[in-house]
Amino acid sequence: MSIEKPQHILSNQSGDFFATINETCLRRIDRASVPVLGVQENEIRHDRTGILYRIADEHFVLTAAHKLHQIIEANIPLYLSMNKPGVMPLFLGKAKFHSTEDEGRDVAAIWLPPTTVREVAKHKDFLSHNQIDLNGAESGGPFLFFGYPMSWSGHVASEDYVVSQGLAFVTLPHDGPRLESAHYDQDVHMVLNFKRDAINCLQGGVDTLPKLHGISGCGIWQVGDIIGKEVKARDE
Repeated sequence: MSIEKPQHILSNQSGDFFATINETCLRRIDRASVPVLGVQENEIRHDRTGILYRIADEHFVLTAAHKLHQIIEANIPLYLSMNKPGVMPLFLGKAKFHSTEDEGRDVAAIWLPPTTVREVAKHKDFLSHNQIDLNGAESGGPFLFFGYPMSWSGHVASEDYVVSQGLAFVTLPHDGPRLESAHYDQDVHMVLNFKRDAINCLQGGVDTLPKLHGISGCGIWQVGDIIGKEVKARDE
């Protein structure tokens, strides 16, 4: 886990904050997040990150839409990884893909058939619609995004284990200038600060983080509340 604005020494208060969200929030976030893998040229390749989501009895993986249509048209097999030893990635051959890149909405919903849902549910938890805060972007945070960078993920450890190391990054909304090419729309977008140099808040010291390719589709989670000059960690 890392946080924006690195410094070599965390205060006791900051250390307590990160210890709390690591033991509570991050466990829940991990249970709702999945790496999406592709198989190309007989190699397993990490493609993007997804969030498990359900509405009534229907279950989905929410992720990013960009380049997904091309992957499907090219007949590249896609899998969900449970990221656990002894659990093979689940083939998405019978899933249904719905996506849009119109109006800056880079969103895909992958419908999962019941047989796949039952296997996923053995290891992960789906978010329900009433757990989504549609007004969260109005808060000052802090926020955490959790995804699987390509340079860290999709490594084959054994015949039945594909290792994906997640990046949990805590930061605050960006309130400075933005490039016009970003096509920012306040109704559907959030802008968060990100720097490649960040504190490893569990081990101390500064890490140089990987490029973010591969976290596309990840969740954005509010893990604390700013009360006066203090930050209070949220629970699971």
